[in-house]
Amino acid sequence: MWGTGCIPIPYPHSHCLSPPPLQMLLLLLSVVLIPDPGSGALGLNSCEIIHPPRDGGIRYRGLTPDQVQTVRFLPFDYEIEYVCRPDREIVGPKVRKCLPNGTWTEMGHASRCRESPPAPTPTVGTGHRAFPPSGAPALGI
Repeated sequence: MWGTGCIPIPYPHSHCLSPPPLQMLLLLLSVVLIPDPGSGALGLNSCEIIHPPRDGGIRYRGLTPDQVQTVRFLPFDYEIEYVCRPDREIVGPKVRKCLPNGTWTEMGHASRCRESPPAPTPTVGTGHRAFPPSGAPALGI
């Protein structure tokens, strides 16, 4: 239908109109750029909210908890920071930034929360552990 350059006019007229090129361009742009009603979108220079990694969350600077619950889009240049539960650490990008084209930085690289590695066991100068394994008798250290 669009390839013919014809816009059908419904019955009773039953004929076609060829739209002027500028009107066709404006129609196409309106479909692409106008946000859904009530979405809160800025239309241009904004990014849709992204989800945090499993076992993690997102720190939104300058927003109240109520605003975080209701906002769907964030402005260009806004930065979010991924955070994980205390026993986990972030792997991948920790911060993402909203770009002018409506995407977030480094979306090709996943961010996830993984278990933090265990803390290293303290050693003495000889390389031996300073603390005996559990259940072993303590030697005079």
